[in-house]
Amino acid sequence: MKTCPGSFKECFYFDESDLNPTPPGFIKKICYVILVKRYSMHTLMRISQYLYVKSSSRGILMSLSGFLRRLNQILNQFAHGADPKIAAGFILMNSNITIASSVVIETGVQIYGNVNIGSNSGKTPHICRNAIIYTNSVVIGDVVVGQGSVVGAGAVVVKDVSEYSVVAGVPAKIIKVLKNK
Repeated sequence: MKTCPGSFKECFYFDESDLNPTPPGFIKKICYVILVKRYSMHTLMRISQYLYVKSSSRGILMSLSGFLRRLNQILNQFAHGADPKIAAGFILMNSNITIASSVVIETGVQIYGNVNIGSNSGKTPHICRNAIIYTNSVVIGDVVVGQGSVVGAGAVVVKDVSEYSVVAGVPAKIIKVLKNK
């Protein structure tokens, strides 16, 4: 699972998908970073992550990485750790999202607005492939959200969610099992 772009150029298309297209041309990409939140959130996170990984100590790259994380918070209401373990191809559908540093998010995961994915006692969630986390949800602690699962709006997930299931409520409980896709 590749979680960090290998080059600066790759930061601009690392998370490209049908739901998250990359604009053609360098000038359009720069304009989209400034004007389009759905593109800007991913790109600023990936540039910040790339600079953090490339910096060997507290040099200028480390400072620039921190600046870009803060800029992402201000422009897009998207807070994330320095080097998140987020696979290429995840999709942020809206803003006001917080993702803790050691959270593992696999490819194809869709995250809607006002979602908090955080740690509890230093332990963080693992969100498996093609899971969907809807608005106003909280996923916290040492939990696994299984492949193809759906976390309903407003749910608070504090226990593992099995594959292809729908959970809702506070605390989240399975309300439906989906057919394997």
